[in-house]
Amino acid sequence: MRFDQVSTLRLTVLAAALACGPAAFAAASKAGIISSAVASYAEPASATYGGGNGQILAAAAKGGKTATLNAVLSQYGRSAATLATLQQDGDVHVGKDMGNGAVTHVRYVQVVDGLPVYGSYVRAAFDRAGNLIHVIDALANVPSSAVTAARADAAVALKATMARVHPKVSASFTPLTATATAATFDGGSFFYQSPSAQAVVVPMSDGTLAKGWLVETWSEKENLLDHTLVGSAGSVLYTQRQTASHNYNVYAVDPQKTPQALVSRPNSWLSSINLNQVRNSSRQWVVDGNAVSAYLDVDNNNAPDGASLGDTMSLTLPWNAAETPSSANNKKVALTNLFYLNNTIHDILYSHGFTETAKNFQKKNPTGTGGVGNDHVRAEAQDGGGTNNANFASTNTDGATPRMQMYLWSGGGKVDITAPTPVSFQAGTAGFGPALSPTATLQGAIAQASPYDACTTVGTSVAGKIALVQRGSCSFIVKVRAAQAAGATGVIVVNNATGYISMGSDGSTPDPVIPSVMVSPEDGAAILAMGAPSGKLSGTGPLDGDLDSGIVFHEYCHGLTWRMIGTMSGSMAGAIGEGASDGCAMLVNGSDVMGTYVNANPSGIRRFPYTNYPYTYTNWGHVGTPEVHNDGEIYAAIVWRMIQLFGDAGRSRLFDIWVDGMHYTAARPAVETMRDGMLTSLNTGGTQAEKCMVWSAFAKYGVGVGASGTRTTSDTAVPTIVQSFALPAECQ
Repeated sequence: MRFDQVSTLRLTVLAAALACGPAAFAAASKAGIISSAVASYAEPASATYGGGNGQILAAAAKGGKTATLNAVLSQYGRSAATLATLQQDGDVHVGKDMGNGAVTHVRYVQVVDGLPVYGSYVRAAFDRAGNLIHVIDALANVPSSAVTAARADAAVALKATMARVHPKVSASFTPLTATATAATFDGGSFFYQSPSAQAVVVPMSDGTLAKGWLVETWSEKENLLDHTLVGSAGSVLYTQRQTASHNYNVYAVDPQKTPQALVSRPNSWLSSINLNQVRNSSRQWVVDGNAVSAYLDVDNNNAPDGASLGDTMSLTLPWNAAETPSSANNKKVALTNLFYLNNTIHDILYSHGFTETAKNFQKKNPTGTGGVGNDHVRAEAQDGGGTNNANFASTNTDGATPRMQMYLWSGGGKVDITAPTPVSFQAGTAGFGPALSPTATLQGAIAQASPYDACTTVGTSVAGKIALVQRGSCSFIVKVRAAQAAGATGVIVVNNATGYISMGSDGSTPDPVIPSVMVSPEDGAAILAMGAPSGKLSGTGPLDGDLDSGIVFHEYCHGLTWRMIGTMSGSMAGAIGEGASDGCAMLVNGSDVMGTYVNANPSGIRRFPYTNYPYTYTNWGHVGTPEVHNDGEIYAAIVWRMIQLFGDAGRSRLFDIWVDGMHYTAARPAVETMRDGMLTSLNTGGTQAEKCMVWSAFAKYGVGVGASGTRTTSDTAVPTIVQSFALPAECQ
């Protein structure tokens, strides 16, 4: 009996046993007729070969690059059946010359029975003589048994997907297009683009291959782009979210750091600038170029709006600080600035190697440059879908158009003590509850909460007053809700660490109806010492994220890592993606803090500045629970340390190494994978001093010789970390 026949028998008996109840299931399992273990998706493990200084894996073969690659993979145990499934993916990419001649990079995918194998790939690097120098092998073994057929169709796969990723959405789906291997559906106004299902082959944990579906859903208002893998029987095997969110005349950096300046195609822009007026029922302005189409989306319908902007559009208007971001003048400035910043980061990354054949973002790729076009960024200014945030949704498929959403921010807070002695304190704001502004204020007496941490029921001494509570032991929003339940009109949270921060929600507690701010420990102690003070809470916002280059560059660079490295999800790789986006912004701006403008706080939106950052690799996932922005700070601190070591004069060279290293970095990386990618890049033309600076930065934060971290598909798994501060002998 063939293996696939055994599998069919087991499924039949399993169904019968389940129908007869738990006792029959247990008896069948004990008899060995069925197994309690159910095969699940098994992402192909990646192995890396080569990368040593001057090492050649194989000399150029007469049959070309693929023949050279196959010979090496065969030596490492890949069967002829597996190698026969390799197909080149896209155009060959010729990288930057790092010193010893440009390296040619070739990507491969795996195709079985005419379908792509989900999660499998090979990346190969060849030197200028055609010798194979580096391979990342993430192939699925092709067994001798037949591929398990899919019993679920595309419609069933989409239904299962919606139950998993959008369980509260009730939608009916009308097929738009359908073949045996692909389908698209009309799902109504909930979706930004039509849901689709593509037939794929799925590597399973029992070593078999099974046909299934890869379902793509992209919500309109929240910009949630999800890839959901549905198995042959119609059950969801894995979901991967591909939207990265901050949780957090033009300004070249932000209004706090640079004056507004008139520019004319800065950085010798590769992108043409076209000003179009898109007309339907109202006048809607789009600033359109080859790299980006920027437009206002204040009404959050994910299409250009802006009838209030009038019949004329200027790209040279000055920002009016006396007006809110929502004034017609400042909307035009925001739109212009977002267009400018997207073009700027496009061209900076292009100069460092993120070009057409590296799958960059462009509407039209010039003749002879390769790659696939039609994937310029759609950038939405002042998006009405939220506040204190930004996001970027993109697939790693060349030719798929990404979408960026930029929001307004609450800015900073302020506590003005009016009695007994007038004094003012700067404060952080909250990403929950009513927003404070110069006009939306709260005035009243201030009283200390009891208990002071406000993590349990708070006494009524704060009723009708602004409650003073201390950070710690429970989430910020729980404290504010507890004070609210006791009758407080507002809350001042006293930090238990240096400075103050913007407070975020815990994601589950309902929003309070009272405002809150945070002050530093010193300022909190001063307020407490006043006895029974009175004061006013206010805010500096709203402030416009479209003017903060660090936020825009951070979001855009999520696209860089997804396109060049591949999958950047899971508790390890997702955090690296966040840290890499901070690192990208720091490589451009040369500053170790993020979001100082939108947060109206010189300390920015991260927990600490990246200079002398306090956490190391062993803290990854262990300071609280795994959280991609917090854990990603550790990798960002490493990038900042490299910026310090290379210095201002060497920052452009470091940028080259950092981007080029992504060619040698496996998808879903660990931090040491990022390190080794850069070192491999340097082995194609770097100096020993450069290698040691890279080693020094990583080792400073516990990613030295022998360090390792587990890579997982789970977003909540706490990785197992082996920390090391050791340097290689040649760098000691």
